[in-house]
Amino acid sequence: MIDLHCHFLPRIDDGPDSVEGSLEMARVWVESGVNRIVATPHVNLRHPNRAETIRAAHEEMTAALERESIGLKVQTGAEISASVAIDLPEDEIGQLTLGDS
Repeated sequence: MIDLHCHFLPRIDDGPDSVEGSLEMARVWVESGVNRIVATPHVNLRHPNRAETIRAAHEEMTAALERESIGLKVQTGAEISASVAIDLPEDEIGQLTLGDS
């Protein structure tokens, strides 16, 4: 099963406050039958996250999941507001697509 929209990455807007909080979420997903998620933090005026910040948090969580032997595949995307998208460079938007689509 796949969760296509979640706030999983630690310390990014609505995500958990810590890596351990994200790992606990991952354990619950796996126990519930979810084997893949797409972490989609906000990119808006209130949460001006950037692709590099999202990528770094994704790499941190991929390593933590592997270290803890939690079988959850994590891809990234972003919940981009139209008011911000209009001013983002095209290459930045390309890095924020759902699962690198």
